[in-house]
Amino acid sequence: MSRRSARGRSMRFGERCLCACAVTVATGSSACSSPPARPDGAMIDGQAAIADASSYGRVDVVATDPDNPGVAILGTRVFFIAPNGEVIANVLADLYGNASADVPPGSSVTVLWPPATLETVMGVMPGDHLRFADFAATAPLLDPMKITFPASSSAVEYELYNPCGWSHMTSNLSDDVVCNLDDAVKPGTYFVAAISTTSPVTPFAVVEKDGVPYAPGGTLDLQGPWQPLVDCTSAHSDIPTGYTTVSQRFVASTLGFSIVRDLVTSQSGTSTFAGKCAPTTMPSLERTWVYPQRNTQAYQHIFESVAATDTSYTIDVAQNLLPWMEAPTLDLATGKVTIAVDGSADVDVFVLDVSYTREPSGTFFHWYVIAPAIADITLPRLPDELGINPRTTDEFGTSRATAYDWAGAKSYADVRPDFERWITSAISAGDPHSISRYSVSDLGY
Repeated sequence: MSRRSARGRSMRFGERCLCACAVTVATGSSACSSPPARPDGAMIDGQAAIADASSYGRVDVVATDPDNPGVAILGTRVFFIAPNGEVIANVLADLYGNASADVPPGSSVTVLWPPATLETVMGVMPGDHLRFADFAATAPLLDPMKITFPASSSAVEYELYNPCGWSHMTSNLSDDVVCNLDDAVKPGTYFVAAISTTSPVTPFAVVEKDGVPYAPGGTLDLQGPWQPLVDCTSAHSDIPTGYTTVSQRFVASTLGFSIVRDLVTSQSGTSTFAGKCAPTTMPSLERTWVYPQRNTQAYQHIFESVAATDTSYTIDVAQNLLPWMEAPTLDLATGKVTIAVDGSADVDVFVLDVSYTREPSGTFFHWYVIAPAIADITLPRLPDELGINPRTTDEFGTSRATAYDWAGAKSYADVRPDFERWITSAISAGDPHSISRYSVSDLGY
C-alpha cells in the first residue's frame, strides 16, 4: 500500500524545512517561525528544550482507524510538539492517516481522533516512524470458525480455549470461535479442557492442536485422544507483607488457558501450590503467571516462560516486582498528571490513561500517554480553539497507570514506534525462563 504523505502541509514540494509551522484550524492557513528557543535550557517534564535547528529531523506518523485498516478516521489531526511544549506543526492526516513534520530530539506527537480521543507518544526522535491506533476502538470481527471435539465419558462440561478467548459448554460438542483481525494474525493453539464433577470443579483432561491458522468460515476437528493432566507444584518465596492476594496460573504459550488457578490470601513469606497442569503434549513453552495484588487498585502480573515438561516452579516474588503505583490524579487547571510511586526500577514503557467529561455537552475526553519512564506528566497543551485541553469546570473521570518490563523489548526505542502491536506480541516473545512483568494501578475501572 502506498503511503500518501501529508508532509506538504508544512513543507513545499518535499523541500527540507527547519521552521516551526502552525496550522490554523478554522482557516487551514499556515505560518512559519523560527524553531522554539529556550536559551535557559529549562526542563519541561524532564526534557530539555532544544533550540538548535540542525538537530531537527523528519518524523513520519500513520494514524489509522482499526475498524478500517489503512484508512484514517476523517478529521484526524496530528500535533508535533517540541520539548518545551510549543506546537511545531498541526497537521490534518491524509486519507491514509499519514502526517509528517521535522522535530528536535525529545519531542512528542499527539494524535486526536474526533471527537475527543487522544494518544501522545513522548520522547520522539528524528527519524521515527510512529504508528498510532485508537485505543478506544476494536479491530473488525472475522467470520466464525467452528470447533468440534470428541465426547469424554467422565466430563459434565467443557471449556474451549483459543487465541481469541474461551467459552464454556455443558453438552454440545462443538462451538464457534470468533477472532478479530488482530488476534487472528498468527497461528495458535486450540484445545478443550474436560471438567469433572469433583468439588471444587476441576479440569482432568485436555485435547488440543497446535499451530492452527484461523480459518474464517472453516471447521477444526480436535480428534483427540484425551490427555490426562499431570500433578504440578509451584512455590512463591519472599512474598512481601501487606498483600491481599497472590495467585498463580500455568498458561499455554500464547493463551489464557488456566489449568491451575489457586488463590492465597494475606500471605507473606513462602507459599506452595499443588494442582494439575497440562501434559507434555502441549506446546514446547508455556507461560506461568504470578499475580500479586496490593489493594483494590494496585496489582502486578509476572509472566515467565517455562518448558512444557516442567512440573514444578519456584519464583522469588519480591525480586521480580516492579514499583507499586497509586492511581494517577489529573490537575484540571494545569493538565498535570501526578502519580505516587513506591520503589524504583527501569521499565520499557510507562502508559498513562486519563479521562475527563465536559458539561453541558457531555463530551468525554480520553487521553493516553506513552512515555519512557514512570513519572508525573503534563498533558501537551493543544491549540485553545480546539477546546480539547482540560478545564477547571470539567469533571475528572477514570485513570490508570501501567509500567511494562517486557522480555520482548530491550528499551523504549523498541516500543515507541508501534506500541499497540508491541504490547500484544511481546508477551509471547522471550526465551525459556525469560520474565515479562507489568504493574498497574487504576481508578474507576
